[in-house]
Amino acid sequence: MKLFQPTITHQDDGSVAHSVSMEQAGRFSLALLLALLLGLVLPFYLLWGTNILLVLKYQSFLFLVLFIVLGVLIHELLHAGFWILFSKVGWRSVSFGFKWEYLSPYCHCSKPLKVWQFALGAAAPLLLMGILPVVVALINGHALLMFFGTFYIWAAAGDILTLCMLRQIAHMQKVLDHPGEVGFIVFQQHG
Repeated sequence: MKLFQPTITHQDDGSVAHSVSMEQAGRFSLALLLALLLGLVLPFYLLWGTNILLVLKYQSFLFLVLFIVLGVLIHELLHAGFWILFSKVGWRSVSFGFKWEYLSPYCHCSKPLKVWQFALGAAAPLLLMGILPVVVALINGHALLMFFGTFYIWAAAGDILTLCMLRQIAHMQKVLDHPGEVGFIVFQQHG
């Protein structure tokens, strides 16, 4: 059984929506957390002898609140920054919001981008806030950096799902961020 099964919906205008419900994204997020604990946190502990969760007890409550709030803001700004670079209308192409039902912030791009452009914007927080800090932490044993990277890989669960779905679409195809779910809409190629 697959952890998530994208819904593919053909629209009247010839576009095709590829999406995953927020509930499926939530289940994927839990599975990703388990995989990160077993695949990153445990090996870090075995390599460096440090439990990354214990470093949190030495941090103030204010630090933890700022860690989450500023991190989420930077995560969404990274999406926006890359999508703005590729959008012909700049800042007017992005909007920010928060889905209270799922406690999920988001950045939405309202203009179609080529798959590679959209994917780069989707992957930016995962790479810069997650994978890069984890690699550095594995090299130097910095537990707080390892926690930071692991946390922000987990925070990119929806982005990871989107990137997995994008693998099936040609890189020069135009896609639009899905307005209500995790995913995107693929536009019909003309001429």
